[in-house]
Formats: sequence, structure tokens, C-alpha cells
Amino acid sequence: MAEDYGIFIPDCLKVRLSRKGASVKFLEKREGVIVFSDISGFTSLTEKLMLTGREGSEELTFLINKYFDRMIKVISLHGGDIIKFGGDALLCYFKGPQGRVKALQAVGKMMSIVKREYVNVPTSAGKFTIYMHCGVSLGEFWECAVGEEYHQLEYLLFGEPIVQALHLADCVLAGEIGLDKELQSILTDHFKSDCSAEQDFIRIKNLRGKSVVGSRAKVLPVDTFTGLHIQHFIPKSIRDYLHKTDYIGEHRRVGICFIELTSALAILMQIRERMKDEKEVAHYFIEILSRIYHAIAGTVEYYGGTYLKTDTSGKGEKIIFLFGAPVAHEDDERRALEATYRVVEQLKQVHKVFKEEMKTDKDLFAIKCGLNAGNVFWTLVGNEVRREWTVMGDSVNLSARLMSISKNWAVTVQGKLMNQLTDYEWEYVGCYKIKGKQKSLDIYTYAGDKTESKVSVSKQELIIGREGELAILERCADKVSQGSKQLVSISADAGMGKTLLCDNFIKKCRERDVNLYMVTCQAYVMGEPYYGWKQLSKQIFASNAVDGNKPNEVERFLKQNVGEFKKWIPVINDLLETTIKENELTERLEPRTRKNKLFELLSRLLVKLSIAKPVVIICDDAHWMDGGSLEFIEYLFSSPVHLQAMIVLSNRKELDVDCFRKFDSFVEIALHKFKEAESYRLMDSIMGMDEKLSDLKQTISTKAQGNPLFIKLLSENLISQTGVSSKDLTVPDTISSMFLSIIDQLVDEQKLFLKLASIIGKTFNADDMATIFSKELQSIQVNFVVDILKKNDWLLKESDNQYSFKYPLMQEVAYESMPYSYKRTYHARIASYFENKTRDPHKIIEYLAFHYFRSSNAIKAIEHLLTAADKSQRLYILNQSNQYYSDIMELVEKIKQKRYSDYFFEQIPARDILKEFEFNALAKWGKVLSQMGRMKNAIEKFNNAIKRGKHHADVNELIMLKNKMAHSYFVVGQLKIASKLAQSSLSEAKRLNYFEGIAGSYNILINLQYMQKDFKCALRFAKHAISYAKKTSSPALLADIYSNTGIIYWSMNRISDAICYAKKSLNIREKIKDKYGIATSYNNIGVCYFHKRNYKKALLYYKKSLKLHEYLDDLYGTAWSHNNIGEILFESGKLNDAFKHFKYSNTLAIEYGDKSLEAITHLFLSSIFFRKREQEKGLEHFNIAVETASKLNQNEELMIAYYWIVHYFISVDQMHASCDYYEKLKDILSLLDKEAFYYLLYSHRIKDLDLCHCEFAGGKRNNP
Repeated sequence: MAEDYGIFIPDCLKVRLSRKGASVKFLEKREGVIVFSDISGFTSLTEKLMLTGREGSEELTFLINKYFDRMIKVISLHGGDIIKFGGDALLCYFKGPQGRVKALQAVGKMMSIVKREYVNVPTSAGKFTIYMHCGVSLGEFWECAVGEEYHQLEYLLFGEPIVQALHLADCVLAGEIGLDKELQSILTDHFKSDCSAEQDFIRIKNLRGKSVVGSRAKVLPVDTFTGLHIQHFIPKSIRDYLHKTDYIGEHRRVGICFIELTSALAILMQIRERMKDEKEVAHYFIEILSRIYHAIAGTVEYYGGTYLKTDTSGKGEKIIFLFGAPVAHEDDERRALEATYRVVEQLKQVHKVFKEEMKTDKDLFAIKCGLNAGNVFWTLVGNEVRREWTVMGDSVNLSARLMSISKNWAVTVQGKLMNQLTDYEWEYVGCYKIKGKQKSLDIYTYAGDKTESKVSVSKQELIIGREGELAILERCADKVSQGSKQLVSISADAGMGKTLLCDNFIKKCRERDVNLYMVTCQAYVMGEPYYGWKQLSKQIFASNAVDGNKPNEVERFLKQNVGEFKKWIPVINDLLETTIKENELTERLEPRTRKNKLFELLSRLLVKLSIAKPVVIICDDAHWMDGGSLEFIEYLFSSPVHLQAMIVLSNRKELDVDCFRKFDSFVEIALHKFKEAESYRLMDSIMGMDEKLSDLKQTISTKAQGNPLFIKLLSENLISQTGVSSKDLTVPDTISSMFLSIIDQLVDEQKLFLKLASIIGKTFNADDMATIFSKELQSIQVNFVVDILKKNDWLLKESDNQYSFKYPLMQEVAYESMPYSYKRTYHARIASYFENKTRDPHKIIEYLAFHYFRSSNAIKAIEHLLTAADKSQRLYILNQSNQYYSDIMELVEKIKQKRYSDYFFEQIPARDILKEFEFNALAKWGKVLSQMGRMKNAIEKFNNAIKRGKHHADVNELIMLKNKMAHSYFVVGQLKIASKLAQSSLSEAKRLNYFEGIAGSYNILINLQYMQKDFKCALRFAKHAISYAKKTSSPALLADIYSNTGIIYWSMNRISDAICYAKKSLNIREKIKDKYGIATSYNNIGVCYFHKRNYKKALLYYKKSLKLHEYLDDLYGTAWSHNNIGEILFESGKLNDAFKHFKYSNTLAIEYGDKSLEAITHLFLSSIFFRKREQEKGLEHFNIAVETASKLNQNEELMIAYYWIVHYFISVDQMHASCDYYEKLKDILSLLDKEAFYYLLYSHRIKDLDLCHCEFAGGKRNNP
């Protein structure tokens, strides 16, 4: 322990304390060289890194420690002694005659290191260049130790050389040395330099001389006796942390105070003016300084804070203390304020006595105080030779700047802190521009506190405050019992009572006859597809005595409950990752259709369960619900299925519920903060209704700001106290501060256990923890610690050895307090443990990706994120896949920026591998974005992928990427660019004889020419595409090209050829058992026969298409088949039969939830009534169609609708009505470009289009 203490004080103090009989308080003269080294560039670096938040503070510490390590070794090797650390500055002392040479040798070496190694330093905030500037002075100065042994002793150096060194460092520019002229002879005799003489110092730009050679500085040993003296120079609150040599630090919210005290030299000079005897002067000086430092350290200790250190500045001594590290309290800001004010009052008294003893009215010293609160990084700086505790962060810098603008004897704060401490009096000073802040800040000074009242407390327990919200939930449950479905969102910030409300509702549900299921989401499963519904499925299976791990049992249970839909049961593999054998229907399903079938399967299962008893599903922490589960909820409530179910989403406000607001069955409950009356009801229920408690309750109510959990925990915390006053009440400013205080007040074993558990997540297994953190927990009885935490109500037992944090916010606070560097290491360890433990890591790939992404292993992180992204894309959960690719590129960019830094990553991929990762991620990301319809974003990713893969990727891959990018340009209507890209990839594919690439390029060119109505060119491309597609191993591609060729022939009115190619496509699709493709081919052949007016054959193929779509349970395809059949019957004059098909199609469209299809079916129905001359009913359906299409901004459907209505009114000779609708038709046509217009004409098979075409081409007609 003595050695642990030793590195925290200078060697010169250790030497003095080791003398026998040496006093721990003293004042002595020394002579030697003082070096003050400071850095330019760190301020801007600090400000940039602070913008990145907590991790910026940690990275800054890492960079400073790397710098300090180099500088400390140089100083120590040259015999120097580090007296003080001051942010990024060092104050050093070199003793004896040889110290003069060694001081300059050390400075020269330090300057050369900085110039060589600290140019363009890579950081997460960009690259920075750092410059050193130094002041070197020679002369006599004072050293002293003052204070009280039982509180705190402080070691100070002061005198002209110190002031001069600081002054010289300020006088020179970055990269220069300011040298005292007393050292000029040393400079001339021993060094070569580029220097110039100023009025009172020498400016050195380059200093070259022989430096000491060595590999390691020696640490001055400390014996046990000396160590007992040394401990008095180290604050009590941090002595217990000194043995933690590998301690990195913690993120803390603290109250921090900077006090500027008149320099010790000025105080000494004033004493010497009035006293002649040097011993008497020394004795009195030590007495006065000890009173001052005792007042400060003693007060800080009394309020539970940490006296940090005293720095030397040009204006005086700078004293720093803080509250919140290493131990937090509920009210650290309040403690900091009251301690600072008490220090001011006590030092005023010391000053008064000092003046009386000196018999003078002149002010002998003064102080200025700057107080601030905020997030900091509490850590060690230095190395194994010399260390110091410090805090890093923007809040620290602001506190120092508040001190600099403060008036004497004032406590100065900014407006933000003043607003947090509203129960104190404040005086407004003004609005100041503070360095490092973009906006000016309102500045205040402390002006006093308010009254107190002594009270006692009692306890009474009730659950109150959310009766209204509980009633809403019960009304929703009533509606479900009556046969409807309800979706409820309960949203609020942490601590607002979501869990309590759900718990009460669960009790009410258990009184009802319902199927009750509970789903809990966690942060690390946000990326796991269908995690919420996996939990639900397991509960459903368990309640029905089904083993979810046995495919045969799952399949048998589903067959009993999904009726005719049992042919789709294998898609449940995507949810449960079971091995139910795929059948001919499911094995070739494309991802989007497969996802829809899974959703329909699940909905049918829930419907069956709800027939017996209504279903209630409570989803806790739904803000962490995965994208797939949220998509299923949207599907469930957009589907018209008769479902008696209620889903409750308990969430924080991060959950986006906009997609649910369109449902009539959606109910949104936003939990409000408690009003004052509700806060008092809750406090009364816990503390009793004694009138003496009114001031105390007012204080709690004001501080808690209506947060019920905050009020509850504070009130319960006071029950054990026999008496408390509103003044002395320890009330935290935030609920997070309260939880941090609770954690800090636990014993070390419990504190460590909670923090390590928080990295695993909200829930954890105690056995897994004991294995993963065996080194950290080796001296801890894990089960014993868990039992204590469970008894204290901080943990809940879920099952055998499975526990969870009772309050999720406690887990978050514990996690956030951990250093990022520790968390990165532990995340890697957790991921590695579960990857090795699990038989099939692919099943937990999202969990592994979550931990590796937050770890120091960049290689594993990117590999697992890519796998997870592929899995989400395969399951067609595109939003989640998109997020994974975004995370991958974030990592790639971070690696590229920090290529030569070991701060973020211990393992990074080699350059070529990183490029391959980047190429794969961008290429796949582009495909996901194109599937999401975000074509412009997809084009950007495809383009970047092509650029990255130009020199190392497979050429065939690049060709396919170009084709995908060309298709994306085609979709957004940029046809020229699409054509250029397709031609480019075609040329490259031909050069390489890459047949699939050639066929794919031709296929894009076919679509481009077809869009531009150049059917002959499209047909020429189609024949080329067919010849190359035959050479590939992709029959599906050949089938698609045959199909496109048939459409071209149909557009050219060569119907026989169209039928021929449609049948060729059909034959291939039948061979490869592509049932969806077969249904499409039937439909295309039917269209061709319809166009030939061969209604009998058209009807035959339409019915085949209908039968297959019905077999596939494809509502959309079935609806269109009914439309096609209805159209034939309409043309054949069988209006009543046509009406039945159109009406059924309309019913299916509503059930499917496709508004566009619904609008089209209303148009078909309107045509029936117009043909029957039932104009009123026809207009009714027509108006519904127009209204629906207008809401969807579907101009193509509106064009068709207005075209039909115009021709109808012409046919019945109602020309005025025809003209009115024709004007609307013109408005729609003006919104369509010519290419889009022709595409719509041919895709919708509109006949006799002279009217539309004439207007579009610029022809003039006064009326139709």
C-alpha cells in the first residue's frame, strides 16, 4: 500500500518525509530549475471530442495518458520530478547544478518527440496536430506542506521561478521554449539552438543537445513508515482506489467546484512585511495556510465530497473539489453548492481573524468560486512512475471558466444549474460569452438558502395514481370480450409507472377468462427477427403441452389449429428455427411472400386460440421490440380477420407508433407526470399524513417533478430515518442520479456484480456470469451476492439461476457508468463465451452481433453483423437489415479513421479484408434499399460498392451490380443513365463471356426500349437475351425473358407470337415448379386470348390462374383473377355474373388491405352500373375509386377512371358532364411525363385512346 501511495506525490516530498523526525507540515526554500510544459491543440481537440459525449471524454483520457507516459519517462530519465499535473500541462523540478543541463536536455527531447509523433494524430473527431510550448526558469522558491493530518495535507511549490516559468510558457508560440536568461550560459555551453534574445528571456525554436539514454525510469521506493505520512497527502475518499492499478475510470455525473485562492507567495510576503523572525514567519504562514486548507478539505469531507488537488496558476492557487466521484449521492449538485458556500463563509472568517492578527484593514487574500454540474470521466492520468486522479469533460472546463469570471467571495454558476437548484436564492449577473460555448450563458451567483423544518416519518403502502389509465385498459379488454381486437400503446419515460400499470392490468386479466401471455423485449434482441413472437409461441406451446423443440409436435399442433392453411406450416421454421420439412409450395417461396405466409399462419393460430378465450398479450419494453415483430402487429391489425385479441405495448417514447395510428382499434395512453395532488397522495400512502411532513413533502414533490418511481423510492428511503429536515434532506436531481447513488453505496462486491451484469443485459444467468467474469469475481461468492441483491429488491429471480434487474433504469445507469474501454473488452468476452458455448451460433447470431459490435474485436463484429444482415434480408425484415448494414459501415469508417490507433479496437481486419467487407456490405445494402423502394439510396450504395470493388472484387459481381444500379435508375425514370449502365455492363459481360450477365443486361435494355415504345428494338434485344439465357444455369431467368418477349409481341398486336412465348415461359415454370410463375403465365396467356376476343380460351386460362392462386392462398392474385374473369363476362354481356366476380374481388381487396386494388375493383363495379344505365350507383362506385386513388396519389388509376367516365358520358350524350371530367383528365395527364404515360397505356390495355393521346400530343379540341 505504501508503494501505491508513493506514485501520487513528487519524489522530493517522499525524500523529505523519509527523514527521521521530519514534520509533515513545513515551509522550506529550494533552488533549482522549474519547467512548465503546456500543449497547444489540445483545447480544440477537447472541444471536438466533448461533442461526441461520454466516449469522447474517455478517448481524450486515453490520448492524454499516451502523451503523459512519453513525457514522464523523459523527465524521470533526466532526473526531473513531476510536481503537478494541470489538465494537459506538467510542472517539473530539476535540482542541483546538474539539473540545469538535464532540464534543458529533457525539454529538448520532449519537444522533438511532440514534433515527430504528434502530427496529424488520428481521433474519432478527425486528425489533430499537437504543439508543445515550455517555460524554463531558475532560482529559489518555496515548498510547503499545509493542512490537517486527520483531513488532508497539501503540498505546494510557489515563488518567482514558478511564476516566471508559467509566464515564459505564455510568452512563446506553439513549438517554442521560453528560457530564463539565468540559464543562457548553460544553453551556450551544452546545446545547439535556433534562438533569439527577447527583452527578459530567450526564445528558442529548436533545441539540440545530448539527452540521457535509458529504457525505464526508476520509481523511488517508499517504506512503510514513509507511506503512513504520504497517505495524509491523498484524499480520504480515493485512498481505497489506489491499489487498483488497472483502473481505467468511470463515467459520472458530478458537481465540480474550482476555487482560485490568492497565491501563497503573496500571503507569505504580507506576513514577512509584519514579522521579522523567519521561524515565526514560517510558523505563522503554515498556520494560516493550514486553516485555509482545513476549512476547504474539512468542509468537502463533511458533505461527502472529494478534495481533488491544488494546481499552481499565474494568478494564484487553483483548488478543485467535486461531488459524485468516486462515490455518488442522491444530491451531489446540492452538496457541491452547500459545501462551496460553507467554504466561502469559513474562509471569510479565517480572513477576518488573519486581518485582526496582522492588525490591518487591508485584504490579505480572497477567493473566487466557479461551480458546475455535468457528466465527466473520473480517471487516473500518468503512468507507473507518477500518477494523479482527475476528471475529464466539458463540465470541468466550464467550471474553470466560471471561476475566472467570478467576483471575489462569490459562488458563480450558469443558468442550467441554477434551474436545477430552484429552492435557493440566486442573483442574476448577466449573459456572458464563454470560451468553447457557441451560445452565451446566463450567469448567476448564490444568494442564500431557504428555511428548514424538522420532521419524523412513518410508512403506509398503497398503489395509486394510475386509476384512469387502468380503467382505459379494462374498457379495451371489454371490447375484446365482445368480439373485437385492440392495440394499446402505453408510453412514458423511465419511472413513470408503466410496469406498475401493466402489473395491475395483469391482475385484472387473471380475474377474467382470457389467454394471457407476457413478452419481454431487451436491447440486445432488437436485431433478432421475431424475438417477441418466439417468446409468445413458446408460451402458447407450453400452455398446450407442446414441446416447441420437437418439430413433429409443433407440426401436429399447428395442423390442429390452422385448418386448410396447414400446407404452409413449414414457414414456421423462419420464426422458431425448427426443421419441419419444406414442401413444394414453401421451398421456392421468395422472401416477401414467405413472410406474408408466416404472418397469415400466426394470425390464424391466434384466431383459433381466441375463439375459445380472448387473447391478451402484454409486451414489456416494446421500444426494444424487433422490426419483424412490429411488422406482424401491423399486419394483424390491418387484416380484417375476426380476432378477439388485445396487444399492449409498454414502451418508452422511442417506439414509433405512427404506423398504428391509422387503425380504429389503436388506443394510445401517454402516462403524464403526477400532478401535485397525485404526488402528495403517493407520499401520504408511504409516509403518513403528519402535518409536520409538509415542508419535506414539498421538497420531494419539487425535486421529483411528478415521477412516481422517484417519489416512491425517495419516500421509502426516509422511512428508516427517525428524523429529517427539508434542508438536510438528500434529494437527487434526477432518478438516474438516485440509482447511481444507490449503486455507489453498495458494498464493493455487490457494486461490481451489478456493473458486470449490466453489460450482459437486463436479464442474466448467474452461472454464466461466474464463468465469463471468473477473474473479476474470483473472490466473490456469487450466489450470496445475488441473494442479498434480491432481498434488497434490486434483482428479480426469473427461473433457476436466471435473474433480471427489477428496474431497467438501474441496469442502464450501471452500464453507462462503466468506461467504454472496459465495456468493449467485456462485450468481446461475453460474445466469445456464448459463441463457444452454443452448438449452433447461427441461432444466436443477432445476440453475438450485438455484443461484438460494442466490443474491441472489429473483425468479429463485421463478420457477425454481415451474417445477421443477410438473415434479416432473407426473412424480408428489411428495416432491420438496413440497420445492420448501417452499423457495419459505421465500424468500417471508424477503423479507417483510427487505422493506427489502438484505442477503439484490439483486433482490426487487414486492409484488403476491410475493403472486401466494405464492398460486400455496400453491395448487399444497395439490394436491401432497392427492395425497400428507396432507389436513390440504393443507387448511391451500388455506386460506392462498384468504386470500392474496382480493383479487387470479382468482375462478374461488378457486372451484376451495374445491372442492379441500372434497374434502380430505370425505376426512378432516369432512362438514359439506366441505358448507359446496361450497355456498359453488357460490353463487359460479353468480353468475359459471362452469359448470365449478358442476359441480365439485355433484359434491362428490353424494359427500357419497351418503356420508350420502341418495340422493334426491344424485340431485337429479347432475342439476344434468350440466346444467352439458354447458355446459363438459370431457367427462371429464361422464363422471365420469354414472358417479357410475349408482352412485347402483345404490345405490337402480334397476339399469336405473344401466346407462343407466354407458353414457353409456362413450360419452364412448370418444370421448375414455380407455382407463382405458373399462375402469372396462365394470366398472361388469358390476356392474349382476351385481346383476340377469344373469350372461351381466355376464360379457360383465367380459371386456371384463379384455381392456382386460391391453392396458394394468394388473396391478391385471386382478386385479380376474379377481375379478369369478370371483364370477360362484362364484354360478353353477362353483367350479373361479372358483378359477382367484381364484388368478390372487392371483398378480397379489402381483406388483403390493398387500397389500390380496392379502387380498381370499384371502377369495375361502376362500369357494370354504367352499362346498366344505373348512373347513380355507377357514380357512387366511381367516386369511391377516385377518392381512394387520390389519397394514394395514384395518378395512373385516376387517368383510367377519368378516361372511362369521359367515354361513358359521351356514349349517353351528356357532353357537359363529359367536358367536366375531361378537364380533370387533362390535369392528371399534365402530371405524367410522356414515357410514363405510354407505359400506363399499355400496361392497362386501354383501347381507343385517340382522345387522351391527342390532348397529350398537343392537339386542340374544344370538347370531347
